[in-house]
Amino acid sequence: MALNFFLRSARVSFDLFMETLGLVYLPQRKRLPPVTNPLLLQSATELVKKIKSGELRSETLVRAYIFRIKEVNGHINALVGDRFESAIEEAKALDDRIARALRNPSSDNVLELPLLGIPFTIKESIAVEGQPCTAGLYSRKDLRMDTDAPIVKKLRDAGAIILGVTNIPEFLLWWDTNNRLYGRTNNPYDLSRISGGSSGGEGALISAGGSLVGLGSDIGGSIRIPSFFCGIFGHKPSSNLITADGHFPYCGHPEREKYMVIGPMCRYAVDMKLIFKQIVNDQTILKLDEPVDLRQTKFYFLTSDNDPFKTSPSNDVINGIKSVRNFLTEEGYTCIDIQLPLLRKSFFMWLTSIADVDSPKLGAEVVERNGELNGWLELVKSFTVGSKFRKITCMNVILENMVHRKDTRDWKVFRDLIDNCQNLKRQLESILDDNSILVLPTLPEKPPKHNGTFLRMNNCGYTAIFNIMECPVTHCTIGLGKDSQMPVGFQMVAKRLNDRFTLAAAELLSDKFGGWTPPFETRLC
Repeated sequence: MALNFFLRSARVSFDLFMETLGLVYLPQRKRLPPVTNPLLLQSATELVKKIKSGELRSETLVRAYIFRIKEVNGHINALVGDRFESAIEEAKALDDRIARALRNPSSDNVLELPLLGIPFTIKESIAVEGQPCTAGLYSRKDLRMDTDAPIVKKLRDAGAIILGVTNIPEFLLWWDTNNRLYGRTNNPYDLSRISGGSSGGEGALISAGGSLVGLGSDIGGSIRIPSFFCGIFGHKPSSNLITADGHFPYCGHPEREKYMVIGPMCRYAVDMKLIFKQIVNDQTILKLDEPVDLRQTKFYFLTSDNDPFKTSPSNDVINGIKSVRNFLTEEGYTCIDIQLPLLRKSFFMWLTSIADVDSPKLGAEVVERNGELNGWLELVKSFTVGSKFRKITCMNVILENMVHRKDTRDWKVFRDLIDNCQNLKRQLESILDDNSILVLPTLPEKPPKHNGTFLRMNNCGYTAIFNIMECPVTHCTIGLGKDSQMPVGFQMVAKRLNDRFTLAAAELLSDKFGGWTPPFETRLC
């Protein structure tokens, strides 16, 4: 009890300190230009049908999104590399093929492409030909990619048109998108707040109407956190389903590769499955086209992991989950409250699991294994003469050096956390059968103000632990909170390879609660 009281007191003090620092950033709500083009408010699923029928030209759609990006990017700083001219030329070529195929269906199979003419954006850490892939490192500022990552090629082969790449944190190390090369990305609902990370540019641009659908990557919540903060949908797939070739930085060790996944981010829940089917290595193992009967599904609910050192879930987060539970109960679905005490240690279980391998040190990775970064020296430089690395990167290097040593991994507390992680995995396997979904917070509170994340990093345990569990997780957004007027949502977890269950549940709940709420006015022509 005394320890819990101390940890809770420390947590409250840290949060209060962070909130006080955030007062220098005055709220900047509803600053985005209104949307006047109805094309920007339609799902990819709808738009593909219109393009295939000849009702809509891909060029028209691509130009609409390019125009919107130019409208909003000065406010949110989300797109950091564009290929607008090439995208327009590709759209024109597709339109010509479509016109010929509509006149003579046997002349071309273009109408069979599942993403025909749909504009995409891609997280900057995923290789796109001709675009930067720096991961925010100053040393890579002049680098441009010669080829597409395999996953980007899959999108192109399915008919997608890439508009550009979006902002990331330095070396993808943080849950706030900011770096020395491109600067920081702002939350579209309130420019004084963060967009999340590490797929924060993607989340912000999609929510602002500047992108329809995109790709992010996730090793500890990097798809789900910006999806939560920016009020959109995001899916972290089961492990080992999608190739990460062409993604930088590397995981550093084969054992870590299964924890880092690439997945879809979008405004409309119905589009997640459409995108996901095109990027997985083997659709058959996931049975994505099999119908899902959610009436036979058990929904387990957890509103807090009761960790005294994490921020307590806000009223908006708790009420959002409760409203979903009430709806499902009233509709006759099976709903069960649950507690998982081991989740209290989630963040530290994730840290130790990531560190429990023999791999190059972070200090070597951030300089691309050309020597090793001196974290202390660069931290001092960042406060004095200036450093090419952000302070948070230097501090991560310093902290990682403390746990990377082989003798540290032999400590009892370290091994106990590894054992706890395995015990939690067994518990989840016993609970999450082929017809079960676990619903819990993605994060406990609304997006912090800029520079307000450091003393809150433990909160990311809510998302990070499920990378270690290798489970599929979908973030579902259900509108804005009554108290905060910022996006509210939660994550849904299923048994590994049961991705179709959480995707189906997101569609169901989106239909009921409305999903994404625009952070701008609509003035349709």
